[in-house]
Amino acid sequence: MSDKSPIELPSSSTPETSFPLPRDTAQASAVLTESTRFEAADRELMEEVVKIASLKMNLTVPAEFNPQNQPGFFMFTHRSTGSLDRIEFPPENELAQMKVTESLAVLPSEAAVYETEMVNEQRTVTKPALWGLMQKKETQTVQVPKQKFVRMRPKLFNEYVPDGAAEPAYRFIYQAQDDAGEGLYREPYQGGSRRAQLTCNLVLPESVALKLLERIKSRPELIGKIFQLAAERHFGMPQEAYEKGTPETDNKPLGPPYEAWRAKDEGTSRLYLMDFSKIDATARAQIKTSSLDPRNIIEH
Repeated sequence: MSDKSPIELPSSSTPETSFPLPRDTAQASAVLTESTRFEAADRELMEEVVKIASLKMNLTVPAEFNPQNQPGFFMFTHRSTGSLDRIEFPPENELAQMKVTESLAVLPSEAAVYETEMVNEQRTVTKPALWGLMQKKETQTVQVPKQKFVRMRPKLFNEYVPDGAAEPAYRFIYQAQDDAGEGLYREPYQGGSRRAQLTCNLVLPESVALKLLERIKSRPELIGKIFQLAAERHFGMPQEAYEKGTPETDNKPLGPPYEAWRAKDEGTSRLYLMDFSKIDATARAQIKTSSLDPRNIIEH
């Protein structure tokens, strides 16, 4: 049974950016209560994920939302550093043929383990000869340290977030793109005519990650709503601008046009889910992720 009661935001919630957040607490939490599709447990899970996750969001924004004060792509980060993780999804034209607008890969995070061993190495040295007036070369064998790969190990969440749980970490790699290239998702500013795309990373501790993964399998729209909530909480993007656009965004949404996609496709959307949560890096390397498997498509 759906719970329609709103969830209040913590009054102590503070973003890690200088962006202004919505003044109205109810407005900031509207994404959690805008639809009876989300049960109380779903909303609580969304809150937990956005609170603890390490995340990156790469999306096209107008100048007023871009710290560089210019329109275009910008990577927003929260409790995260480094470049955006990517994975090879099936070709976009193949996804478009299946009317897929969202793709998600879930995989355990791993780190390489090395050990130092001493190995013999031949080196040529030059030594003085004949009372220092001449030089001669000779070969010597010396021992030098060398890093040797041993195995892969689970990478812990507190290696991403120092105050996070000491649990194995899982990565969520997400992207949203137009289906059939029909121009519903375009740059959200005056004169913007190029295609837009949202690419995100989410890192979570195992206990939360596996719970979220199971919910996504039955409620795929959760993953997009989580990034929308993160955009509001951490990067100051109001719900109205993210979902529908404003005059300042040329009436184009900052986020993907989920509702427009759903309306165009008779009220449904499709997510392509690659679940690698139980597959290690060695086995995963043997999988051709660029090959589209219709069994991975979840309709919602």
